[in-house]
Amino acid sequence: MIEQEKQILSAYIDGTLSPTKKMEFETLLKNRADLQEEILRRRTQISRMLNYLPRVGLSKEARENIEQEVKSTIKQVIDQKNESLWERIKDTFSR
Repeated sequence: MIEQEKQILSAYIDGTLSPTKKMEFETLLKNRADLQEEILRRRTQISRMLNYLPRVGLSKEARENIEQEVKSTIKQVIDQKNESLWERIKDTFSR
């Protein structure tokens, strides 16, 4: 996967693609089983990681700040190459 595809894929998953780019990417997805599988894999991994977050009552601002930090961390972890995503997440949080 080329670097531009990785960036677009990450933006698609976290919902930050513009409507036009999202439509273009979804058209591309129809013919790319590898990208469809990658999206499913990443969403599954993100879901697993989010299950470890505590459920607490926070203000809307606090939730938005935390959500942005989690998205940023996930993007950084996903963009690394050698290990599986799950191994990188465990390594990141065990430091």
